[in-house]
Amino acid sequence: MTIRWFEYTECIYLYKNGQVTERRGYEGRLSLNTQEMERGNVSLRMKNTQESDSAVYICQVIHGEQEEETVMYLDVKEGKWSITPVHDYKHLNNNTNQCLSLYN
Repeated sequence: MTIRWFEYTECIYLYKNGQVTERRGYEGRLSLNTQEMERGNVSLRMKNTQESDSAVYICQVIHGEQEEETVMYLDVKEGKWSITPVHDYKHLNNNTNQCLSLYN
């Protein structure tokens, strides 16, 4: 399974064959719960959010021949945040979910 998280068009987090690559500036702030992935949960956890994290985020999942994608907008202001789905998607097990979790 390959999971890519993008901020706009730049890949900020890549999970492929058990290996993780994070974009500079995000090291230690991003994580996936690998135990949940087989259930279709590919939520990205982002710690220590800041206003500069406000952006469009894209989650792309490739599993065998299947490819799924979702797009959302994260707005961070004065320590508060909101997530607006631009497109919903169905997990590989057909459960619809937003897939960005934030922790300050």
